[in-house]
Amino acid sequence: MQAFELDKIASETTTAIQPENLLKKTGNLVNLVSKALNTSGANGEPAYVRARNEADDADKAYRIAVRKLDRHRLALEERIEETLKVLQRWETERLRAVKTVLLQYQGTMANLPKSLEPSTERSATLIAAYQPESDLTALIERYRTGPFRPDPQVYESVAHDESDVVFGIDLRKWAEGGWYALTQGAEKKDAELIPPVLTALLSSLDAAYERAPNDLEKRKAWIYEVPLPGVHHLRETLNAVPPEQPFPVDALAKFDAPIIASCIKLWALELNPPLALYEGWDEFRKLYPTVGGAPKTGDESEEEHLQQVSTALQRLPRVHLYVLDALVKHLKK
Repeated sequence: MQAFELDKIASETTTAIQPENLLKKTGNLVNLVSKALNTSGANGEPAYVRARNEADDADKAYRIAVRKLDRHRLALEERIEETLKVLQRWETERLRAVKTVLLQYQGTMANLPKSLEPSTERSATLIAAYQPESDLTALIERYRTGPFRPDPQVYESVAHDESDVVFGIDLRKWAEGGWYALTQGAEKKDAELIPPVLTALLSSLDAAYERAPNDLEKRKAWIYEVPLPGVHHLRETLNAVPPEQPFPVDALAKFDAPIIASCIKLWALELNPPLALYEGWDEFRKLYPTVGGAPKTGDESEEEHLQQVSTALQRLPRVHLYVLDALVKHLKK
């Protein structure tokens, strides 16, 4: 019985590997593979072409969704700024009203008999030490409502590092040339030292200075508190310019100097990483512990301070140094 089964299996195996059977099965496999590769869609496109088109459509939809998300972020920042300003104004009025009531109570108590004079003097000292502005600063620090730190949502392609916007960029990737340098094997012709958007903003700001009545107004342009909607409008105007296209001078000329200056500050705030890099923050903070850039100690000479600043700057990428140089030269001018 066992010998019969072995003979049967051997006979079936011999039949299965017959040349004509093997050729037939190989032909069927080739037909299946060819059919899979050449399967056409509704427009007669091969499968790989259809897959490429679907990938491009998905990437385009993702790009549009990121831009919409960033616009929602801008609207949310504008609403938050408006709300916090109202809250700050109300809180300031409340704290000042509290001090006014305390002072009135103090005045009333001063008219009472002399036996209450020691208590009145102690309360007067406490009321004088109460500063509404200090309480407001403590409130801001406790709830971490400042300073302003925008977090841009930037489209990132899976194929290359080239960005389709000019805000929220990485200066180092921009300086390297991005996808163009990789595909062309060379740097851009007439490569700029700083991003063209910063050059356009500084140039338009110089033109806006000419409309200022005096030098004081020019300097105030950098410290005015400009509402975010106006700054965001200029930001979106610049972001809407297609890559490799010049920025329209006539569009920038419509904005006043404070808005352009605030847009430059916003551009610097949204850089990722920032101008001094994340790892350089503590080093620069030691060099400039107070607002105004005074040296850390009174015994430190100006030469020593400049040497420390030079050492810190040498650790920055070249493009970051060029951007800092352009900003500082503009402010000095």
